[in-house]
Amino acid sequence: MRNTHRTEVFWRDGRLYPVTNLRPKGRGPWPSVPCFKSSELVARIQGDTGNIQIEEGPAATPSRINDALLFHKGVDPETLSKEIWQDIPDSLKRRISRKVRLAESKLTEQWRQYSNEEALTGAFFSQLNGRSAEQGWTVNISFVEFSKQVKEKKTGTDIAVVMDALSADGRRSFKTLWLQAKSSEQIPTASSRYPRMDTQLKIAKNYCEASMGIVYTPYGVYAVGATKSTPAEFSSVLDSSMECQIGDTRIEALKNSLNRKRLFLITLTEESG
Repeated sequence: MRNTHRTEVFWRDGRLYPVTNLRPKGRGPWPSVPCFKSSELVARIQGDTGNIQIEEGPAATPSRINDALLFHKGVDPETLSKEIWQDIPDSLKRRISRKVRLAESKLTEQWRQYSNEEALTGAFFSQLNGRSAEQGWTVNISFVEFSKQVKEKKTGTDIAVVMDALSADGRRSFKTLWLQAKSSEQIPTASSRYPRMDTQLKIAKNYCEASMGIVYTPYGVYAVGATKSTPAEFSSVLDSSMECQIGDTRIEALKNSLNRKRLFLITLTEESG
């Protein structure tokens, strides 16, 4: 299906101007924006998660492109605030942690039924889908596997984790983790024991600073390389991310994640009123 709307963002007099264009049924030419010069175009953006298309214009810079992406997603860049993670109730974080630990337990019980990391990834993350609420906040969790036809850079990871928090007063923050999946008969000790993982993570960190390995074992699901300490259970790493200790909050990392083949989304929303 063709896109029916796109965002055009222009730069004039030191500020950005986003314009949303509609194209009924996705047919015919896009409406023009005659009040801006072609030289003022920062970007044209269309599509949704899994198929975001960005066409850069003459006025593009990396920071302007990032802001243009936010406008396309309906987010005012001025509302970004990392402090929002401190407002999420501990009870909601604990609920998410319990769900992750339960999924880890189920996966370890059935570990030998899966043939490779791809099957283990689908089995683990799909268990986490669902919605819950605590103290005026809701969390929606979804694991999406897009078509293999989705074009993505060879960035060294299998899964992008995106956490999206929105407060009742309109503040917004995104946090990104990238995961390279491996399976092992033993509890991991370091990323270097897995073929190519160190190289893969080195490449991935060029796109997302919070890149790490996720290792499925018969004894648990572990994160490798998340910190300088020994490998930790994946649930504890996710806890640390929601506590604002781990995670890449740059919009550049978000942009690099939206077209990944496997996307794990955690959306946290504070109810108004």
